[in-house]
Amino acid sequence: MTTIAAHSQRALKDVESTGMKRVTQAELAARLSEILEEVKLSNEPLEVLLANGDTFILLHSDEWRDVQDELDILSDGETLAAIKQGREDIAAGRFYVSEDEAFGPGAAQARKARAHEGS
Repeated sequence: MTTIAAHSQRALKDVESTGMKRVTQAELAARLSEILEEVKLSNEPLEVLLANGDTFILLHSDEWRDVQDELDILSDGETLAAIKQGREDIAAGRFYVSEDEAFGPGAAQARKARAHEGS
């Protein structure tokens, strides 16, 4: 680890606190196919630490799209306000559960069919 600059030492400590897995540039180069498969299967980001101190985050493209979707939500004030209102409504007991959600798929349709048969 003597080739890693002080900046990288600090970045390494930051990564350690998040629990993110990390590899060096040399390890990535030596095990590229295996590491890419691990990232794909785990859906977890991987910190890549270069000898010059730079760091990169390696993600599967599906995870990247999920991150982009989250950022879109977090940057939309109206959506955030609606989420906050929804949480407040749930906490206060102001919500509706459909028959299908409460009793399983088709519950509402079965109730309607029974009511129709009885008329």
